[in-house]
Amino acid sequence: MRKVFPLLLIFLPFLSFSQARVGLGGQPSTSQTPAASNEIDYTHPKEYTIKGITTSGTKFYDAASLISISGLRVGDKIQIPGIAISGAIRKLMDQGILEDVEVTATKVEGENIWLDIFMRERSRLYKITFTGVRKGEKDALNDKVKLIKGKIINEALIKNTQATIKKHYVEKGFLNADVKVRQVSDTTRGNNAALTVSIDKGPKIKIHTIDFDGREQLPEATVRNKMKGTKQMRFGRVFTPSKYIPKKFEEDKGKLIEFYNKKGFRDARIVADSVYSHDRKTVDVYLGLEEGKKYYFRNINWQGNYLHSDSVLTELLGIKKGDVYNPEELQKRLQGSPGYDVSSLYMDAGYLYFSANPEETAIEGDSIDINFNIFEGKQFTINKIILNGNTKLPTT
Repeated sequence: MRKVFPLLLIFLPFLSFSQARVGLGGQPSTSQTPAASNEIDYTHPKEYTIKGITTSGTKFYDAASLISISGLRVGDKIQIPGIAISGAIRKLMDQGILEDVEVTATKVEGENIWLDIFMRERSRLYKITFTGVRKGEKDALNDKVKLIKGKIINEALIKNTQATIKKHYVEKGFLNADVKVRQVSDTTRGNNAALTVSIDKGPKIKIHTIDFDGREQLPEATVRNKMKGTKQMRFGRVFTPSKYIPKKFEEDKGKLIEFYNKKGFRDARIVADSVYSHDRKTVDVYLGLEEGKKYYFRNINWQGNYLHSDSVLTELLGIKKGDVYNPEELQKRLQGSPGYDVSSLYMDAGYLYFSANPEETAIEGDSIDINFNIFEGKQFTINKIILNGNTKLPTT
């Protein structure tokens, strides 16, 4: 009778024998081998010479190629316990085509050892089916997951597929969508398998209320209006639905702070936010605001300008002492209105490398001083004009 000694134990010496028969991925081994003989002493390392290597469990991959990938060779000397067997298992698992690998000793004679590499192959995808949704949705889901026939099915592929579909429905307001992915083998198709995705969208989640805490400086209606994609339920609301979509909520929080900044609240920020269930179909939204004080422009200074005086640049900028501090408007007056901004004054005169960088130089109370660092650069002139495609009129 052939004796079989499980060598997987050699890289899990801290486990009992019954626990050691576990594949590298943590799944129970499916190979049927008898208990280890006392001919291999796992507590005392010993050097063996490999006299033969066989494979088992594989149906669709070339055995010689897999043995080559393992790095084990007939004639090699290996230590048991040692790193050679665990290294071979890792090399095979790293290929991503195997579900489980186990190396066993089928025969031991003195310092000679015969090995068998048991491998359980991963299936390849031949189709994906969706249940619980309409046909039109199935087409959209196929475009989302983008699974290719022949792709190896592993745990990462299944989890990514599940996460992609879940995200798709959450973005549509189905916050509690339940997605289950099941692998279905088909023995008539060799090593192929299908994925069946069961979807329960559940109800579309809407916003029952939005509570703003810390809002004092701006009217509540104004603040609510700036959150255009996040609206609470209201009778008669048709064109701005109140469904809760996390992505839009995040965008709206950013837009709300931008609006505060435009109104002079330079330090405004959201200090807390939460979304919690109100009932099965609705959620309540909480936003904690810290508005800070309202700031105003005070002194505006220019540095590095030689072509135009401070007064000319300040007049063109159009911002006066006492105006509400608005960084966005400042940039617009500087280079956001072609033909009317400070940048155009230089660009139209051929100073193509012109730049002006505003810097806050002082903040006292509710007032902010701005200094512009100007780089005028050299003036460019037109050297030559080339016209192409003119067949009716001469170029001179």
